[in-house]
Amino acid sequence: VRMGKTDQIGHGVAGGPIDDIQGPTRPADDLNEKDLKMSKKNQYAIMYAAGLKPGPNVSLAYAIDIFRTRKLRESVMYLVFLFTFNVGAFIQRDVTDSHRYSQSVKNVIIARSFPTYPYYQSFENISTHEHVWLYLQEVIPQYLYAETWYNGDPYGPEEISTVMFTNRLVQAPRLRQIRRSSQNCSDLAWRLSYLNLDSRCHSGNYEGSSSADATDPIPGWPPGSFINYSSATELRQGSSSTQRGWYEGGGFIVDFPLNLTAEEVKLRMAHLKKEKWTGTETRAMFFDFALYNSAQRFFLGVRLNFEFLPTGKVQTSVSIRVMRLGFLTVGDYMSVVFDVMVYAIVLFYILEDLKKIWDGEHKYWYDAWHYLNWIMYTIFLLAFLFKIQFWLMSTEYINGEMGTDEETAALDFETLGWYYSQVWNWTSFNCIFVWFKAFSFFKYFNQRIANLAYAVLLCARELRDFLVVLFLMTFAFAIAFHTAFGIDVRENRTLPTTIFELFELFAKGNMPYDEIVRFNTYLGLFLILSFQIILSFIVIKLPAAILIRSFSNTRDKGVDDPMSKEFRAVVIKIISRAVKAVFYSGVKDEKKLFREEREKELEVALDQAAETAAAAAAVRNVDKPRTIKQTVKLIHNQSAEIGRNLATLTVSADKLFEVLAKKLKVERAGAGVGAVEAPVSLFRPPSRQAWKSPGQSGTKRAAPRHLPGTMALEGNKMVVPPDWKTFTNAEGHTYFFDTQTGQTQWDPPTILVATQLTAEEKRAARIEALGLTGLSTEAADLALTLEFEA
Repeated sequence: VRMGKTDQIGHGVAGGPIDDIQGPTRPADDLNEKDLKMSKKNQYAIMYAAGLKPGPNVSLAYAIDIFRTRKLRESVMYLVFLFTFNVGAFIQRDVTDSHRYSQSVKNVIIARSFPTYPYYQSFENISTHEHVWLYLQEVIPQYLYAETWYNGDPYGPEEISTVMFTNRLVQAPRLRQIRRSSQNCSDLAWRLSYLNLDSRCHSGNYEGSSSADATDPIPGWPPGSFINYSSATELRQGSSSTQRGWYEGGGFIVDFPLNLTAEEVKLRMAHLKKEKWTGTETRAMFFDFALYNSAQRFFLGVRLNFEFLPTGKVQTSVSIRVMRLGFLTVGDYMSVVFDVMVYAIVLFYILEDLKKIWDGEHKYWYDAWHYLNWIMYTIFLLAFLFKIQFWLMSTEYINGEMGTDEETAALDFETLGWYYSQVWNWTSFNCIFVWFKAFSFFKYFNQRIANLAYAVLLCARELRDFLVVLFLMTFAFAIAFHTAFGIDVRENRTLPTTIFELFELFAKGNMPYDEIVRFNTYLGLFLILSFQIILSFIVIKLPAAILIRSFSNTRDKGVDDPMSKEFRAVVIKIISRAVKAVFYSGVKDEKKLFREEREKELEVALDQAAETAAAAAAVRNVDKPRTIKQTVKLIHNQSAEIGRNLATLTVSADKLFEVLAKKLKVERAGAGVGAVEAPVSLFRPPSRQAWKSPGQSGTKRAAPRHLPGTMALEGNKMVVPPDWKTFTNAEGHTYFFDTQTGQTQWDPPTILVATQLTAEEKRAARIEALGLTGLSTEAADLALTLEFEA
């Protein structure tokens, strides 16, 4: 079949070449020529998807075969990949227990009120320097350096450093400070000096700065000593982030060993407070500690952040990282196995895509799903790099290569936890793309889902333009709300918080109407109403109208491509077979049950006949029941064989009569109506020499065909075999014509006469005819029985 051409979209029939492409003659199995008409673009797409380049040796039918096999393999493999990816993620991170553990620590240490404060005051309410040092002197020693149980009994030697009864401090807590020098940062310093105002720019004016330039020694512990500045490399500390920015890992540190008592910790905190350890040059202060829960094998790193703002306020935040280190259980090793499987499959996919790029050249990038593939690969690579860094740091700590951790903080649990969080942040982000990628396979399994997929693809550009317009409108209103109400309304204090507030208004309808209208009635009312109108008529209605129109066109026109239909039929067939094999393996259909019932009835009838024959033989003192049963079976088989032979002879006779009728018609047409002479134009009579000397010259007598159970007899002019006819030449002599071979002869043909055979001779003849020679007696009997039933 040659591919047809059209001027519009170039439709053609699958199975032939494209344009001048001559391919192999291998057909596509079960392909419907009517259903597989597709555009030339789809034809090339199938070839590239099959890993073939259009050329003189490639046909569309061959590409379809490969495409169907490859797509089925890819679908099964992606199902395995989805299962492995999700199960591995759930095994490696126990989210529920991690959340409970972190919240329990947060409620006890972070949310508890100060013991000696007259009203409720917690870490989250700290706003001044006094609150900071009160928290460090009262709350921290009470919970991290407890010495007695709830009933007043003191801790034993092995129970020191116990926190909340089931957790242990794993290294010395650390207090670290980052300082910056005060500078003259105003161009109008002479005016401020004239007014006796301070023109210095303190540390708080450098928000977000990650470096510290104030490195002069400051007072420390013990009294009279000074603390030198330590770099991030010396402390083995990584940089960290807060709500205000990033901070370097260096600074001034004070460690609190694990063997201290609560009173000793309070004494050290009081000394640092007395020495004015925090001042105008203090940019930020961090208090780090780490716990271990042996029941759930969780390590928990806590960092309490105190940021000193230019307004004089202290802003607090907390970072809690929950993680597991090392490999101690079967689940830990199983997580590694799943990780290896996931990244092995990802590597296989990368190599497959690189091969497609090499084979398809620029055609590879015509498929939008391939862009999604490379986004997934990039995210998997980032997650893998973070995992490697996490494993290296944790392995060094678990193996004890960082030295003692009772006097100092050996490991930066905040940085380690940050790497751990990044692994799962990127993994969770990639989970969206992994499942979205599965959407590309859905169209091959269900036509309704295929319609949805095509509808989204057809309106993808319009939806993209709509999202751009939506973002611009949201950004414009965010600037308006932030500029007008950012000073007075908390939700509008920053541009990001204002954008999130508008999205919350879009999702929930929540907005601080009272505060906005109170500060500016007219402007606030105008902005709120205009945003609500745009939200109602554009944001909600427009995308729904775009999708409904696209889906309606898709459903009405039926853009489901033929390969999806073909692949869907194959998948349904495979699934139905698998379901029947699993759930209906013991269930038999009606034909099989009917056949088994007939076999049982025949067996019963043969047994009854054998018993009857055995009884008759017993009367004659003959005891051969088995031979009689076999004889009955052979008679039954021979009767069936005679019936089949008669049916075959009837068909052959009908065909012979048709041939003779055609020959006679041709003969009469050549000789005229009423001619009775032999059909000389179709065959020639034998020579006169053969008549005078039969057997010496001319046509010899035909050898009889051998049939089992027959005997050859000399022929005569009155009786001839079924395939022979008698004719008379012009001289009145009779000759014989074989309608099967076209042979003529003067002598009558030999006649085969059936002879009487014994049961054993008939059985041997039947075995030889069926090609069962060489089998054992039992195997031959079984084969004859099955052949008879068939």
